[in-house]
Amino acid sequence: MTNVDGIADWIPDFLLRSVRSNSGVRDAQVSGYLVHARRVNGSVVRLMGVDLAELDQHTILQIVQAGENPNAVVNIKKSNHVMGSAKLAGRPHGIAALTVSELHAALAGGGHLHEFERKNVAYVSRRLKTHSLVSSVEMVCESVLQVRRSNGRSHIDFALTDDYKINLALLDSMLELHPSISAVVVTNSYGVPTRAAVEYAKTRGVRLCTVEEFWKSMSDA
Repeated sequence: MTNVDGIADWIPDFLLRSVRSNSGVRDAQVSGYLVHARRVNGSVVRLMGVDLAELDQHTILQIVQAGENPNAVVNIKKSNHVMGSAKLAGRPHGIAALTVSELHAALAGGGHLHEFERKNVAYVSRRLKTHSLVSSVEMVCESVLQVRRSNGRSHIDFALTDDYKINLALLDSMLELHPSISAVVVTNSYGVPTRAAVEYAKTRGVRLCTVEEFWKSMSDA
C-alpha cells in the first residue's frame, strides 16, 4: 500500500473510533488499512481513510490499481477536500469518495455509500438545471459546485451552506477554504446572514444569496 498517497498507520484506528459513534453502525473492526463496519441493516462496508489536502481521481485510481476494494475512501481531516473528480472516478468501481461528515450521513441513511449525495447539493443541482441558460452543474469539491451557462456567459464557482446562522467567521472560513468562489448560496430556508457577513461579502466581491436568488441571477452577465 506504499503506492497509495495519503495512507498512514494511525488512520485506521482514527477512522474506527469515528465510525463506532455512528447510529447506523452496529460494530466495526480494523483489518490492515481497512475498517470493516457492520451496519444496523446487516450489511458490511469496507472503509479506507486517507489524509490529503485534496483527495482526487489519482488516489482513487491508485487504490483500484493496488487491488483494494473499499466501499468508501474517506478524507479524514475537516480542512481536507474531496474533489468532484474523485467522486466521479470512484463510481464505476462502486467506491464513494467522502468527507467524514458525508460518511456519517451516508452510514446513518442506510443506503449504498457510492450512491450518497448531500441533499442540498442534489436540490441545488436540480433547481439550477431548470434554468434555460444553464448547460450543466458540476461538483468541484465537497462544498463547491460550478454552474456552466450557455451563450458565452462565464462559469460560476459557488459554495453551499446549510447553517442557520451565516456570520462573518463562517463566511471568512469558507472563503479561506474555497478562494475561487464568487457566490455563497444559503440552502437552509431558516438560514439568516448577519449584517456583518453581508457587508463582508460585498467587500470580497462575493454574492451571498438564497437558492432562488441565485437561480434568478443566471441571466446576469
